[in-house]
Amino acid sequence: QLLRLTEQPSAGGAALTTVDKSLIFDASKGTVTPTATLVVADRDGRSVRQVINIMGRLRACSPTGAAGFSRC
Repeated sequence: QLLRLTEQPSAGGAALTTVDKSLIFDASKGTVTPTATLVVADRDGRSVRQVINIMGRLRACSPTGAAGFSRC
């Protein structure tokens, strides 16, 4: 069930990419499968990775140290 959809104009220059097409959150077990990495990148090559572990915990990092995030 979709809870929220937000659209941004393409002129903003940010892209969201992931290898996985879907994630399954199991409320009874408190898990998410598969584990995944989402990447938000801008036109200048700065990016932030959101790494989701099996317990659904997010960890953010940046390959370039963008926006004060720790490096991946």
